[in-house]
Amino acid sequence: MMKKLTQAKNINWIIVLLVTFFVSEAIYKYLIDLHLKEYRIAGVIKFIAQIGMGFIILKEYKKNTKNIGLLVILAILFLLGQIAIQEDNIFVNIEYFNNSVFLAIVLLFANTLTLSEEQKKQIFKWFEIVIIVNSIAVIVGFVFSITFFETYQADRFGYSGFLIKSSYASYFYLIGVFYYTHQAFILNKSKKLLFLLVAFSAIIVGTKAAVLSLLLCVLFIVFKRKLLLNKVFVLIIFAALVLAVIFNKKILFFFTPYIDVFLPIIEQYGILTALFSYRDLILEEHLIPFIQSDWTLINYLFGGIGSILIKSGLDFIDVFYFFGIIGGALYVYILYRVLYIYNVSKDYICFILFICIVMSLAGNFFYNSSVAILMCIMKLYFQSTKEHES
Repeated sequence: MMKKLTQAKNINWIIVLLVTFFVSEAIYKYLIDLHLKEYRIAGVIKFIAQIGMGFIILKEYKKNTKNIGLLVILAILFLLGQIAIQEDNIFVNIEYFNNSVFLAIVLLFANTLTLSEEQKKQIFKWFEIVIIVNSIAVIVGFVFSITFFETYQADRFGYSGFLIKSSYASYFYLIGVFYYTHQAFILNKSKKLLFLLVAFSAIIVGTKAAVLSLLLCVLFIVFKRKLLLNKVFVLIIFAALVLAVIFNKKILFFFTPYIDVFLPIIEQYGILTALFSYRDLILEEHLIPFIQSDWTLINYLFGGIGSILIKSGLDFIDVFYFFGIIGGALYVYILYRVLYIYNVSKDYICFILFICIVMSLAGNFFYNSSVAILMCIMKLYFQSTKEHES
């Protein structure tokens, strides 16, 4: 039955996942707004999707034999680390493990599907619809000060549209801006207005990571198109700098919401704490002391989450915290295998590099279910682009 469903030409499962996760995110945000946080509809959707994908992956195990074996080994190493820590919350921490491997599961699931060129085009079409719909919601929320669309449920500037978590909004717009950067400026498609819409939304989201993502994409355009050798571009940059000096007060007024938030943090804790949004303090005051006092040699090798059910929010450090040295290396290797594209383009490598840069500041990349769907689509996009170029 499940196998027939995966082969049904009229069902595009990647679109189903994309739309279902996006809609469930919006519904759960509305439920939170109604103080009904306990109705975790997004979690239920993920649970159902994971069972379905897991079943299909196992049914098509010949396509993913080695990757499935590596995930089983990773699970065993994780359990060894949890047993060694001698805490009573092992079952709670399995949820952390489950979230961490969701990206691998989604990509393995996509590997079992045989997608036609038309189906891939439909995936990219719906991908664009989701990005544009949310970007319109961001701008509408900003213009009309709609509380529901705010990024933070606190006195801090930012509008994320239908997205709940600020970290997901950051990755959503890193992926969205890079996609439209590649479409408009590398493939020279007529999507520059859509790029501007998504880029402006990235600024309005109000997270450092989203703004950093936009800056990285601008640098990508500059170096990819060799604009530094273009005299007109250099003159435009020079004119922009002159205007920035002349209208510096108005520019500062625009960035006042950011300054009001981060200036007190800088004055009290320093610029690093402001950049990392207190993650360095969590690392210094909680995780490092816990590791030093409670970890054994087994935990250094295989990780071990104790009674401290928090993450530093610095993804590479959290990988070590979850899986240890050996388990962490295996985890990274698994992600390399599932994200790998044969004869990969430099643009895809650059995209993955940008993800690594942003996750070092934003965190929560590995544990966000919706990000996994977007990463799957971006891999399909670069595979499709490579096929058309070859």
